[in-house]
Amino acid sequence: MAETFYLSLLAVDLSALDGLADCWEIIHRDIKGLGKRMHDEALTPLRTTKRSRRCATRATGKGRRPRTPGR
Repeated sequence: MAETFYLSLLAVDLSALDGLADCWEIIHRDIKGLGKRMHDEALTPLRTTKRSRRCATRATGKGRRPRTPGR
């Protein structure tokens, strides 16, 4: 029984899996480094914006608005 299983397994056409493996390789290559790209392109600008707002808040005296002339 085990011999027939292995013989039938060897007789199976696996060409569909070759196409699937090719597609997986393309997808894997496309998403390689995605985490770093997301960090560089999306998260770093957000952090920079937040930091500049925080620095501006500190510069105006603990979050108070700067005094406008005439008030």
